[in-house]
Amino acid sequence: MKRLHSSPHNSQDRGQNEPLAALLAVGLFISGVLLFVGYHQELLLTQSDSAVEEPTLDRVYADLTADGPYTVTDDDLESTIEAESLPNGYLVVVTIESLSAESGQWETLDSAYYSTDGDALPADEHAQLDQAIENDEPGITTADRPIIVEDETDRRGARLHVTVVP
Repeated sequence: MKRLHSSPHNSQDRGQNEPLAALLAVGLFISGVLLFVGYHQELLLTQSDSAVEEPTLDRVYADLTADGPYTVTDDDLESTIEAESLPNGYLVVVTIESLSAESGQWETLDSAYYSTDGDALPADEHAQLDQAIENDEPGITTADRPIIVEDETDRRGARLHVTVVP
C-alpha cells in the first residue's frame, strides 16, 4: 500500500502551536480582560458614589420655578422648597446669587439653610456651616445652575447654588 499524502511531520504534530506562543496569547488575553474589568470597575465606583447634590439641585430648581420665575421680594426661599426635595441625613444650603448692575460683583439675593431632616436650620448654626463650606471640608459638594429671578423692577438671570454637607 502506498500512502497518498506524505508529510515531513508526524500526524500527531498537526494543529499544535508552539508552547511559548500559546502562553503568550493566553497572557495577552488575560491582560486585556483585566484592563477591561479594571476600567469598568473604576466607572462603576465613580457612578455609585452617593452624589446627592445634582438630584437635589434639580428638585430645588423645580420647586422654585413651579409657578414661573422665582420672585425675590415676595417669596420666602425656605418655605418655597419642599422638605421632600432635600436629601435625608444631609445639611443643605441653597443660595441664589446675581451680578450686581452697579458693582459688577456677585451678590446674594436669597439663601436658606436646612437641617438633616429638611427643616430650617437655626440661625445660630449658619456661621458654623458657612465656615465649613468656606474651608472646603471633605465631603462637601456643590452644584449650581442658571435660574431666572424677578423683583419689583425687572427679570434677570441668576445662579442657583445647592451645597450638600454630610
